[in-house]
Amino acid sequence: MCALNTIKKDNEFKRYYDRKIKEGKHHSSVLNVIRNKLISRAFAAVLKDRPYQKEFNAVA
Repeated sequence: MCALNTIKKDNEFKRYYDRKIKEGKHHSSVLNVIRNKLISRAFAAVLKDRPYQKEFNAVA
């Protein structure tokens, strides 16, 4: 349900979804990728014990 709600608003996931659908990907497979991205971000935030930040500042 979270992935479906995510693609309803104009954000990076909606743009990703639209781009992949135009490439000919199936709706379900694109939603699975979005689910995986959401879960990965949530787990990364929990494991690092800090809130999610959209902009990533890599320290070289």
